[in-house]
Amino acid sequence: MCCRLPLRERECGWVVCVVNMFSFWVEPMRIEVLNGLVRVTRNGLVAVGALGAAACASLPEYELATPASSSGQSTAAAQQAAVSQQTLANLNAAKLRVEKARSLGLEASEAERFLAGAEAAVVENDDARANDLAARAKRHADIAINQYYAASAQEELAEAQGYANLSREQYQRYLNGKEATDGQRSEEAVNILRALNAELAVAQSIYTVESGDSLWKIAAKDDIYGNPFWWPLIYKSNADQIADPDVINIGQALNVRMHPTVNEVNAAVDHAHTRGTWELETIEEADTRYLNQ
Repeated sequence: MCCRLPLRERECGWVVCVVNMFSFWVEPMRIEVLNGLVRVTRNGLVAVGALGAAACASLPEYELATPASSSGQSTAAAQQAAVSQQTLANLNAAKLRVEKARSLGLEASEAERFLAGAEAAVVENDDARANDLAARAKRHADIAINQYYAASAQEELAEAQGYANLSREQYQRYLNGKEATDGQRSEEAVNILRALNAELAVAQSIYTVESGDSLWKIAAKDDIYGNPFWWPLIYKSNADQIADPDVINIGQALNVRMHPTVNEVNAAVDHAHTRGTWELETIEEADTRYLNQ
């Protein structure tokens, strides 16, 4: 029969040989080139043929691998390789979860111990043990991560509930976070609520005082607080430039915290209701007590 034997990429051309009686595709064989002849050896039997026109003048010895389908042993090796790929996939999944636990600063020593054992089992080609240990590593990491997000979701939800004066869009995000928390989608809840809380904590506005303004009137504006009794909040945020809350000057740039906490709002409203009598150009004792709260 006639066969074509591909060479390594760094070698040129093809070797063409004519052989009889042998099926060279089912056994390992060795190729040698000498004086323009190709010598093919299999199990002690030899066939000799001429180099094809496109072949190189001299070639090294080259042993062909046995195709996977040629024997039961090769089939088993192919199956083993397929299992190993699944093992590696499971191991990589475990690694990602362990790394995530580490990045969150969580205790992951048990997960790390199982992961190390799984990696050692892969080196030893013990797929069953590697899979088992990788699954244990992932499970331990998952438990730590899930507990972290469950606790964090409750903390972030409580913080979000503590802010006042949310816009409609911000309130909807709060509701989305609460729904995710209640539905035990803890990581999703943390992502929503943590971003919202970070935004609420720093949101400020600058208001420039105009003729006829007072802290009472400014607080009542819809784009500020929409409630005149919240005026002490503006006073407290600008205590460095307002000596008497009853006297503000045209052109003053006042800092307005857009989302004070509920406790801060309650304290401000209480002060607005209980401040008592006041006089211009006088620092009232009640105002001083409020600022020191």
